[in-house]
Amino acid sequence: MNAIDHDSYIFFKQFQPFNQLPDFALQSLCKDLQLTYYDENKYIFKEGDAAHEFVYVVKKGAVAITKIQESAQNEVLVDICEEGDILGLRVLLASGDYVLNAKVKEEALLYCIPAKVVKLLMEKYPKVSLFFAGLIANQLPERTKKTALLDNHYNPSYNLSNQENDFKIVQGVKQVITISPESNVFEAAQLMKTKNIGSLLITDTSQYPLGIITDADLRRKIVAENIQPSAVLVKEIMSSPVITVNETPKASELLILMAQKNIRHFCVTKDGTDKSEICGIISERDIVATQGNNPAVIIRKIQQSNSVVSLKALRDTTDELLQSYLEQETALRFVLEIITQVNDAIIDKVISLAIQELETKGLGKPPVSFCWLSLGSEGRKEQLLRTDQDNAILYENVPTDSKVDESEVNKYFLELGKMVTEMLYEIGFEKCPGDIMASNKAWCRPLESWKRQFESWILTPEPNALMHSNIFFDFRPVYGNEQLAIDLQNHIFSLIDKETRFLTFLANNAMLNPTPLSFFRNFIVEKGGKFTDFFDIKARALMPLSDAARVLAYHHKIQLYGSTIERFTELIKHDNKNADIYSEACMAFEILLRTRAINAFEHQNAGRYIDIKKLNKLQKQTLKNIFSLTDKLKKILKVRFRTDFIR
Repeated sequence: MNAIDHDSYIFFKQFQPFNQLPDFALQSLCKDLQLTYYDENKYIFKEGDAAHEFVYVVKKGAVAITKIQESAQNEVLVDICEEGDILGLRVLLASGDYVLNAKVKEEALLYCIPAKVVKLLMEKYPKVSLFFAGLIANQLPERTKKTALLDNHYNPSYNLSNQENDFKIVQGVKQVITISPESNVFEAAQLMKTKNIGSLLITDTSQYPLGIITDADLRRKIVAENIQPSAVLVKEIMSSPVITVNETPKASELLILMAQKNIRHFCVTKDGTDKSEICGIISERDIVATQGNNPAVIIRKIQQSNSVVSLKALRDTTDELLQSYLEQETALRFVLEIITQVNDAIIDKVISLAIQELETKGLGKPPVSFCWLSLGSEGRKEQLLRTDQDNAILYENVPTDSKVDESEVNKYFLELGKMVTEMLYEIGFEKCPGDIMASNKAWCRPLESWKRQFESWILTPEPNALMHSNIFFDFRPVYGNEQLAIDLQNHIFSLIDKETRFLTFLANNAMLNPTPLSFFRNFIVEKGGKFTDFFDIKARALMPLSDAARVLAYHHKIQLYGSTIERFTELIKHDNKNADIYSEACMAFEILLRTRAINAFEHQNAGRYIDIKKLNKLQKQTLKNIFSLTDKLKKILKVRFRTDFIR
């Protein structure tokens, strides 16, 4: 290897996915590279240009990713690519012309990798394929951090004709409350409570900004750590230095800063520096307010709504929002969080409306505290589409010496369950074909009854019990007394400790779906019915991943009501030996879920069945790579839970 190739080898060895390649493959790649110099302000490619024959990797310098704002004839900054970042991959693999500009911000050296070499690497190495597929889907964590707020998450109709919101001046709060760095946290909390504010600026003797503390800092750094507030000084927990802006900041500028600095507040000063007079404070909420149709506005409207009709219209708007996010290739983790928040807000409002209606009927308020549980995909925060309902009601045990009649309590919550599920149906959430809903008395119970039910499933893991486990073990509290759900989850963990065989049976159940490829590596498709020759992406690709994550999460006692992605992310912390597999599983699940959602909008259905014939070669290869990953997860389950011993 000559000196130039060796230098390239050392460089690529630092960055994903190239560091996943075998040495001989990486050495071969280095021989195919070209190294090109670009002057400042020179374009590597422009919007509308046909795809180049190369994929670019930044070696030195910085490249600005921009988009032309036609109405103002301005170039809007979308992202900054630095050392190790990849350019031009999406247009190469997804086909079509470039939709953004790549303009050199600081004179740069770029590696040019021939497109055919990139495609060959993807076909030959599954890890490279999964990484690139995830990158195209905007899921690479390093890129997501920088672009999470730049993909116009707050404006679902982001296109060249309506970017005016990005150029609006953001108006913050003019009357700013400040505090000395030598004050203690208790004094700060009291001041925030008295003034009814969520943040405080910390200033020096010249009243210049030093830092900021927010109510989130108090929760995370004081309350969660069980620290006495009066024993800690403000300067010990403040975020410093505070990010300052001038008096006329544009929304687009603040969005970029929020993404780059991972912050939610800005201090407005006379000259935009931290050495001048404070003029105000700007929060994320102020920036959101400048945008048009956005998640925060939708959720606020849901909270203010008083009818099922208006809630349905708002959920329809959310579908448009989701479709726009998918078209813009917005980070899927962000999309899942937004859609979950919208769905939860709808459930919250519907329950409130139902309780009000029960009051007007003379049934009064809930007789005991309760918790509404979302189950299945909604319980895992993965219900991107309005699929069928899976829910339940968990209510407080009625004391034996109580004047409240237990049968009347059950009657009240059953009526509540019926009203809520009916309203959700009117909004567009289909009823569960298996009747796993809060309107069914089997799934509307007090805490003690739920504990007995889980005891039955865990201590007697027959097939029906395992089927229910796949649904009910993904419960998540959405409304009401969350402590009831915590008590139930803790009870489940204690039961699993007593009956270790349960997880073995659950693991075995998770392994029942065979790899969906034939002997000749063709996709196994449906053989009859409406979707003959279509591939079931839910049952054959998504479910094996979520099933494996569920078993492993309960094995490690991971106490979160999380998605499959969140479970795998937590598993990385608990099982370092298999961290790479769990990391790949996160990317794989994101790719599959996005594919299903896009398919759903294209065909106006649940998106479950994919026409394999319409996938290109690389898309098919990505699916096959995911199946290979699923096999690795099955091996983990097989070894860890000794499923071979099940008779």
